Amino acid sequence: MLDKNSIWRCIFYDFNFYFKILDNFYLKMYNKIKKIGDNMKEYIIAIDAMGGDNAPEAIVQGSIDAINANKNIKLILVGKEDDINNQLK
Repeated sequence: MLDKNSIWRCIFYDFNFYFKILDNFYLKMYNKIKKIGDNMKEYIIAIDAMGGDNAPEAIVQGSIDAINANKNIKLILVGKEDDINNQLK
């Protein structure tokens, strides 16, 4: 029989495992975008700025980071215009 501490350790381990997978996934995607950035002419990408737990703050910040990392992309943020503009100020 598992006690409460054992159960919490299992849950904590699972979260750490999944966060490591997600971090690895995002790092690979970031590196791919950065690597092909010099070879691509221009990409226009539409992004749902209102999706996610910390929207639109995290989405807008991530979009700014992406543009700073690769000048060959243009992003269109889709969502509540006022909320998005407030984050861009």
